[in-house]
Amino acid sequence: MTKRIAVFAALVLGYVLTGMALNASQPADAASPVSPAAAQTESN
Repeated sequence: MTKRIAVFAALVLGYVLTGMALNASQPADAASPVSPAAAQTESN
């Protein structure tokens, strides 16, 4: 049970850190994580 909680905490922490990194590196109008992939598929 403890391992399951640790894995869940690690996933949440990684998700939050990834979101913070994406928000810091991208302009505010591209805040949605889907838009870079959508723009890439449209350009191909």
